[in-house]
Amino acid sequence: MEAKYNYELIKDYLEGLLDSKTAEGVQQLIKNDETAKNIALGILTLDKKFLGNEQAFDAYIDGLLQTQQEIIDRHQVVRKSFPWVKIAATVLLIAVVGLASYRYLQPNLMELVNQEISTPYPNTPTFRSSTTALDKGYTAYLKGDYSEASALLSKFDNAESLFFNGLCQLYLGNSQKAVELFNKADLSTTRYEEQGAWYAALAYVSLNEIDRAKIILLKISTSQNHFKKDRAELLLEKIKD
Repeated sequence: MEAKYNYELIKDYLEGLLDSKTAEGVQQLIKNDETAKNIALGILTLDKKFLGNEQAFDAYIDGLLQTQQEIIDRHQVVRKSFPWVKIAATVLLIAVVGLASYRYLQPNLMELVNQEISTPYPNTPTFRSSTTALDKGYTAYLKGDYSEASALLSKFDNAESLFFNGLCQLYLGNSQKAVELFNKADLSTTRYEEQGAWYAALAYVSLNEIDRAKIILLKISTSQNHFKKDRAELLLEKIKD
């Protein structure tokens, strides 16, 4: 087993325990070597599994060692030290864990869309007066009462109320109604045009209208300044998959 696959060294790197020179070397190894990369992924996965509990982590590694007793015996015959036995016995297993977990944990298209929908739009609406129906609608939206907010906002047809009403419908699972609101001409050439396009794409994916979503996502991904450019590119990659 080559020294470059010392999983303990990679683990120390991930925990920020190495000096800058050694850390740089390990960083390059993980970047350029597939096995080292998978070992790192395996360690991160196991660390999440055990919530950073070092004792539990080591106990799990020791359990892996028991399943690789023949490797231990072989190294003991040639008088290899136990740390190297530990490395030899676990390195490929951790690599496999890392690769399998990485693939398993990668969200699919719908999971990514649901992640976006489950995170409320970060910017707040413009309040004018706390007593108007419009502002009461916005207040309900900020409280997460999307049914009440939609009922109030539906009485208005300005770009802002249409956009936030569309968000309410999307968060309520009414993707078809959300699409209709996001596609309203009133949103064109306003500050909510690009936001509306992004959320319309999410709604189309929810409706399994992938071709419609793809058209919007392609436009967003080629825009230099769109606030969801990177996420649009990621969704497109999942569509290709």
